[in-house]
Amino acid sequence: MTTPNASFVVRDESTIQAAWLRTYQNGFSQYGLTPPNILPGSEAYIRARAFARQLTVTESNGVVSVQNQMPDSAQGDYLGRWLSLLGLGIRPAGGSAGNITCNATQATTIPVGALLLDSTGLVYAVAVGAVYQPNQQVPVVSLSGGVATNHANGDVLTWVIPPAFCANTAVVGLPGAEDGLVGGVDAEDPENARSRMVLRLQNPMGGGNWTTFFLLGAASTPVVRAFYVYPAANGPGTVHCAAVGYASTLAASNARNRDVAAAVMNSTVTPFVTGNVAEHAEIVITTVVNQPVDVAIGLSLPAAPAASPPGPGGGWLDGSPWPANSTGASSFKCSITGVTTSTIFTCDAPTPPISGVSRIAWLDPLTWNLYSATVLGYTGTSGAYVVTIDTPFVNLAASFVAIGVLFVFPQMVNQALYVAALLGAFATMGPGEKTNAAGLISRASRKPLPTTQDPYVLGNSQLQAITDSDSNVIASAWYWRGTLAGALASPYAPNLPGAIASPPSIFTPQNCGWYPNVST
Repeated sequence: MTTPNASFVVRDESTIQAAWLRTYQNGFSQYGLTPPNILPGSEAYIRARAFARQLTVTESNGVVSVQNQMPDSAQGDYLGRWLSLLGLGIRPAGGSAGNITCNATQATTIPVGALLLDSTGLVYAVAVGAVYQPNQQVPVVSLSGGVATNHANGDVLTWVIPPAFCANTAVVGLPGAEDGLVGGVDAEDPENARSRMVLRLQNPMGGGNWTTFFLLGAASTPVVRAFYVYPAANGPGTVHCAAVGYASTLAASNARNRDVAAAVMNSTVTPFVTGNVAEHAEIVITTVVNQPVDVAIGLSLPAAPAASPPGPGGGWLDGSPWPANSTGASSFKCSITGVTTSTIFTCDAPTPPISGVSRIAWLDPLTWNLYSATVLGYTGTSGAYVVTIDTPFVNLAASFVAIGVLFVFPQMVNQALYVAALLGAFATMGPGEKTNAAGLISRASRKPLPTTQDPYVLGNSQLQAITDSDSNVIASAWYWRGTLAGALASPYAPNLPGAIASPPSIFTPQNCGWYPNVST
């Protein structure tokens, strides 16, 4: 016997009111009475509406109650109950980690645990006590939690009790560097906690299996977003793990990095995991190596009203978006190849812009801010157009000297949505494999599998995030995946480590561009 699928049906106000009036009218007819007036404005109609409005709330609450009974849809306190039943919970806010510059006039001893404060009163502590030379880097960790504990290179902290020969304040990072205090996160998003719970249900812990390590690593500290496991990475009786942090909202070139600070790994993650498992295996625990990658994406968007033929708008701002993949190249991007001044640059676009009309945008890979400008004029030829814009570049020297390139792309109505979607997709990617050895990969492949959670290749998941971000996006396609040195080869996965005990790689965004998709 086949049991039909049951569904929980919730009626709206008009359906409940109609059912009440129908039952009321039929009741009179059943007893041979004159049918009552149930037209709008009648007493029966008003009573039915009042009844329907009350019952609608009850039935809607019933849906909420049903949803809260299942782990994949429970919310609020009900989600918390599910998590606690499995020995899990929503992780609290976590603090940042990084370095300050020793501001002493001569070599001095800085003890572990020496405290510093930022301008808002958040507390930091020295992670490694030692004798430090002037201008040497001193590892510190935040004792407070949250994204507010992140600080850009050059920010100033104040010693609670200055060490001998030290000034009252200390500068975050090394002057001229691109580090800072990073890794601070707010309390865990409920959906991230749910994903850990679902994985726990789908892959029960036991016997030191990979789920055991995955959940232990995630529980070690709130700054670890996820903990990936490579069973038998170095053969039978071995377990390798990689801790991955959160992409930071800090306005810095390393803000999108996913590695966990060495001080946190050494003092918290590794001791916690190894201290909670039996000594039955070779356990290697690392963080990840950030592998910056440049990406360019073709978007199918509605044409602008000024296009020929005109479109409805909501996509490209210009009728003829520039720069564009006019040659139909399978791999396309528009890179700035030289800079004359803050408003004059050379780029490798195949066609010229329209002076006074073409509007361009760029995503600064140092601050992750989105900028835009209008083209005032140009000279040069295909592949080497010298373009003048009306808005100066920000961080000119750092962008073009330290990073070496910047992608420019046509302006779009909702371009901020596409930037957020792409960066969000990168922020949920996981690390790649540690080996491709035929005899090991079947057992040593990364867990959880990238086909079920946190993919590591540049593929459909990132494109889907952009397509889903805006109803105006008809389709999206890959134009470029690689670096200045060249495009990545299929399957567009991160580099394998040079040695099996070395950390795996994870993709992080660098230069990003969006262009009209010539295939549609």
